Amino acid sequence: MVLNELSNLFIWSGFKYYLNKPTDSFILYSPTKYWRNQNLVNKKYSGGFLCNRKEFHASQNSAVSCIWWKNINDTKTEKLTLTPLNIVGDEVQRAHSDITIRKAYHTLSEAYDNRKFPSDQGDGLLCEKDGRAFLNDGKLVSISKPLYNPNIIAYIQADSFTIDRKTVKLVRGALYNGHGFYVRSDNFLEKLPLFVAASFLYDEWYKAEVYSKSYDGQGAHLADKEFLKQCLIYTALTSKNRCRSLTGNDGRFYRNELCFDGEDTLAWSKLQELIKQGIVLTDIEDALMKYWRDVTFEAVRTEEYKSAIKANKNLRYGLWQIMDELNVKIDSGRKDKKGNPVLVFKYATLNTEINKINTLLKNYYATEITPKLFEYELIK
Repeated sequence: MVLNELSNLFIWSGFKYYLNKPTDSFILYSPTKYWRNQNLVNKKYSGGFLCNRKEFHASQNSAVSCIWWKNINDTKTEKLTLTPLNIVGDEVQRAHSDITIRKAYHTLSEAYDNRKFPSDQGDGLLCEKDGRAFLNDGKLVSISKPLYNPNIIAYIQADSFTIDRKTVKLVRGALYNGHGFYVRSDNFLEKLPLFVAASFLYDEWYKAEVYSKSYDGQGAHLADKEFLKQCLIYTALTSKNRCRSLTGNDGRFYRNELCFDGEDTLAWSKLQELIKQGIVLTDIEDALMKYWRDVTFEAVRTEEYKSAIKANKNLRYGLWQIMDELNVKIDSGRKDKKGNPVLVFKYATLNTEINKINTLLKNYYATEITPKLFEYELIK
């Protein structure tokens, strides 16, 4: 896989065929994964910086490194420090304090739950990436026989070292393109940190394509019940959790168990269990719970909710399903400059409450969860 990338072949050939003496050097402009994850270069680091690839005609903001390698073997260095730089007008300016990147060796897939149960059936729910039941529209399907078992409550995709919003998913049934594992009712608390780590936030360009998902900590986080509680709360409240309550293409009804809608979901029961063990809610977590109650207060007042719950009283909503199915837009009756109808949120207060919890949840992840992701080497 590593050698199939053209850029890696270029990097390898440079060291192989053009650097002959210890005094030779290679100034390499490239994303850092060739050193972080692919072990392609083990030479002496002599300095480097990060720049925003969008300033070099790429379409998106993300970090790319420029590193000076000396032709001296070095298999012991485990971390590099790079200075992020911006181009402002005709000047180069520091964008942030130095960024330290570390080698990562183990992917999160090492912690996937690969158990098989005698009661597993091969006719279960298959999901789209947005959590809806799979629509057979010609897409390549990697899971031909999605499993059904009452103990299966979700499916997590968090493979590879790459931190990318496209490569992390949490849905109610098997994801059609696979690369994940089934989450079961007996161990979901210990598996949710994999989803949380893969959801790593990186709004700033110098954090994109710099860090890696990792299982180098080999499960050290599992002893920290406070951290497990944080991951449970984040998962149950974030819109990145695409679990829904839905009727699948197999005809069965699947309830969302990884949300705090009501007091009978597995997520809520597990939180209460942790609280009984002395793991108390912090001030920011109390605030998140209040904001969640505010969201649900507005959600149950919508016409869409009343209609849905009348048809199925067992529905339980997470934030994503509320945003997608209840926080709908309607035609305002106005037109934009191109003559297109201007859409507005049908329930303005609901939309405001959703924005409030999303903002606080983002802060919660950054201040409370992120430091522990690095501490336990779930991010490196």
